[in-house]
Amino acid sequence: MNTRISAKIGNQLLAGAGGNTWQDRGASQMGAVMTLNPYFQNNFFLRWQEYVRWYYTSWEAKKIIQIPVDDAFRIPFEITGIDEKYVNILEKGLKKIAFREKAKRACIQERILGGCIAVMGVRSYNGEEDKPEEALDYNKIDKGDLQFLNVVALNSITKADWETDPMSPNYDKPSHYYINGIKTHVSRLIVWDGDPIFSYQSQRLMQTYRVNVQGFGESVLVPIYDALVRCIGTQQAGYQLVNMASVLLVKVEKLLDLEATKPGEKAVNYLRNIIEQASIYRGALIEGKGVEVTNQSAAFGSVPELLMTYLQIISAASDIPATRFLGQAPGGLNATGTSDLENYYNHVKSYQTEKLLPKIQKFLDVLAPSLLGQDIWKNIKNDVDIKFAPLWNLSEEQQATVDRTRAETTLLLQEAGLVSREQSVDELNQREILKVKIDRDNLPDMSFEGYNRPDTDNLLNTLSSREFNENKG
Repeated sequence: MNTRISAKIGNQLLAGAGGNTWQDRGASQMGAVMTLNPYFQNNFFLRWQEYVRWYYTSWEAKKIIQIPVDDAFRIPFEITGIDEKYVNILEKGLKKIAFREKAKRACIQERILGGCIAVMGVRSYNGEEDKPEEALDYNKIDKGDLQFLNVVALNSITKADWETDPMSPNYDKPSHYYINGIKTHVSRLIVWDGDPIFSYQSQRLMQTYRVNVQGFGESVLVPIYDALVRCIGTQQAGYQLVNMASVLLVKVEKLLDLEATKPGEKAVNYLRNIIEQASIYRGALIEGKGVEVTNQSAAFGSVPELLMTYLQIISAASDIPATRFLGQAPGGLNATGTSDLENYYNHVKSYQTEKLLPKIQKFLDVLAPSLLGQDIWKNIKNDVDIKFAPLWNLSEEQQATVDRTRAETTLLLQEAGLVSREQSVDELNQREILKVKIDRDNLPDMSFEGYNRPDTDNLLNTLSSREFNENKG
């Protein structure tokens, strides 16, 4: 049997006999190529406009785009491993250039449109003419060289030059992007590429519709577009049921004859006024026997469950648990939603380390020498560590247990002679086990005879006590 494809199918995932109810119950179907999903739109500007329209007008789509990004940026990352004075300089520099805000905006654009670029504006070396098409020499960056960081949307990126040599270490990656016609080397850019599976050349073979000329990925709304349309359509249908919740019907004998005369028309208008006053929803005047007033009520049945089911479907499709996406209490016996949230926060942690961390490190390679100078940065670069605070917070009792274990381990290592007292103090301070920091320069002298060693067991018990937790805040 030949599969027929007629006009656009709307938001169906399947086309063909079963998909279009052409009576063979799905024996001949195919992936839909005639849906209204923007993925099948050859005009990229119309495609992007559709995604942006959904983002601004649908709270469901906005949450799908925004929630993972908001959670990833909820707590600022920390710079550790180097002297505190350098950390303060770098943090002030990040804040001054608004890196966090611009990186967050770039992540949102990547999820909406499939990609984004941030341009690092570095002034030319030794007064030479700036040549953005040439690779940026990071070893020549010095104080004051970083001028700006600008987020550039996809509509300003016309094309990319690709490395096509399979023997090259940069194979299948762009070497240059054209930004408003200006050829710019990737070393000057921070690229959010949307994780494309194929290179641009492969995309043209694997995908029958026009692919992104810059080689970026697709919007996260593409695979869940049909589910979104159905979910919102079901909500609108439910709203129509509310409007039809109580329909007042007035049956009048010889209605057409009455409307043909002035006295009859007056009587009909009188009945219409009564209908409008009696029904807050809808009412109708129809032909009937005598005069009869009835009330037709709509049956809601399982509509609330259906609405919630569709919301849960898009919640699952977007990898955001319902407890976070809908603020919904977890269902089932003894269900707390803890495991769902913990798995979701692990997913966000993976997003931070795999997507954000390389971009932060690349930007620091430009920002740090511009703030500290090339010589200082070369000396401390390998010691810099970027840490993301855990999104999953422990309870007070769990945190107290962890703090006690860490303190006990530190003290045991000191007693075994594996670490010094000063190193133990640094470890306790870095772990923030105590609210106040211990001054390593004013430790008591334990070398003289008769010094009373503190009771380690009592100290460890104090760490897990209620007073300790209250003092910690």
